Amino acid sequence: LQVPVPLPLTVAQRGLPVAVVGLLLTVAAGTVVVAQPLLALPRWRRLDDPTAMALGFVVLAVGLALTGLATGLAAYVVATVVWSVGDVLLMGRAYALVSAIAPAHARGAYLAAYGTSWGFAAIIAPLVGTQLLARFGPEATWLGLAGA
Repeated sequence: LQVPVPLPLTVAQRGLPVAVVGLLLTVAAGTVVVAQPLLALPRWRRLDDPTAMALGFVVLAVGLALTGLATGLAAYVVATVVWSVGDVLLMGRAYALVSAIAPAHARGAYLAAYGTSWGFAAIIAPLVGTQLLARFGPEATWLGLAGA
């Protein structure tokens, strides 16, 4: 949830037109659609959820780090494609993992708690992202997010 707030601020700080953000968000959405077949690859489907999620987080982290290092449009597009593929790799696995660890009678409650955690993250993320940008700048912010 850090992308929606720090990305436009980072793009503006790097002197690129604000319209670049719209392009990057479109690239992200398009990547999510185009990358869906990755989830059907036999090699991917054979991985257990924790391993698959670890790989997805690595891809996401690489994309976030690339965002911190990007200075031009092409680099931002590449970074966006990479973190978007990471998102695709993580999407269904998180819900499957929550469902798998929940007792059968409490799956709904576990999934509700997981969903609610995203609401809390949506409140906290803009505060954290803007403070990181203000105090440490874009490169350190995105590299820190990648590390996290």
